[in-house]
Amino acid sequence: MNASLALKSRIFLGIAACAAATASSRSASAAPRETATLHYAPAPNCPDEDGFRHRVAARLGYDPFVASAARVIDVKITTSGKRLTATTVLHLPGKSDSVRKLDEAADHCDALTDTVAASVATVVDPVRAGAAPAAAADPPAKEKEEVVKVSTEPGAAGAMTRLHLDSDWAGSEIQRKLGTSYGSGTVNGKYATVTVLHFERVCRAPCVADVPTEGEYYVDAPGMAARKFAIPPNAKRLDAHVKSAPAWPLALALYGGVGVGATLAITGGVLLAVSDSSAAVPMTVVGVLLLAGGITALVLLPKTHVESADGARLDASAKPQKSVQLTAQGLVF
Repeated sequence: MNASLALKSRIFLGIAACAAATASSRSASAAPRETATLHYAPAPNCPDEDGFRHRVAARLGYDPFVASAARVIDVKITTSGKRLTATTVLHLPGKSDSVRKLDEAADHCDALTDTVAASVATVVDPVRAGAAPAAAADPPAKEKEEVVKVSTEPGAAGAMTRLHLDSDWAGSEIQRKLGTSYGSGTVNGKYATVTVLHFERVCRAPCVADVPTEGEYYVDAPGMAARKFAIPPNAKRLDAHVKSAPAWPLALALYGGVGVGATLAITGGVLLAVSDSSAAVPMTVVGVLLLAGGITALVLLPKTHVESADGARLDASAKPQKSVQLTAQGLVF
């Protein structure tokens, strides 16, 4: 008798649980779909806005984000050293902003993004977020990354680095110096020597490439000050970010300041030494001022920098070079 009663109790509890789940599902499907406006700013190498929206939609069964909604959600993921911080701000009319911050290791951005997406889904539509099956919360399978293979010399195949590069300047390219060739001949009947620097284009950011660890690399783009950088020894993987700067202020400082200033200063000095020209003194003074201003600008103006994910300067680890170097790509500051 007791066994029969226990069996009936289990059957009743099972039916009740199924009924409760069905009622919850019906309640979620009957409830109106909630919406919000999303502002999303990811850190480098984190899922983009489409990937984030997909994660939220997977938990709700629909994409809740529209262009103009009363509820506004700001999500910003930033990098600080070896840590990532996700800041979520909820704006509601007539109410104080609600702020939530989450912290994770720099190489766990996918996991951090999943956690933020689950939190946002709950804020937007708690009914559907609670009713969604666990399988729906799984993130989509990561697409296979396309890796550029760079040829290398025999014997160097073991010293390779997988380089992930992104840049804040459109059209940024990684270029690898292959070597220098020298030649001589005649041009219009005059003897001349020719020096040619040979470069190989690796890929355009954002991109992933397997490159020889030991090599001379440059990042360059139209209108951007090119920069030489080096890969740290024994680095099997390197996440690099280009913080770019325009080339024209540096070129103006070099040619308009240093070049013109030096020319005026030397010319004025020569005139002072050989004649009593009234223009010699002001020419010398202007030349010295321009020269000093140009040199100061070359030192102080922002330059392009290449950094690793933890903020280490990769261009600083390269071999010391002159402040201005003439290459096949132009002047490198």
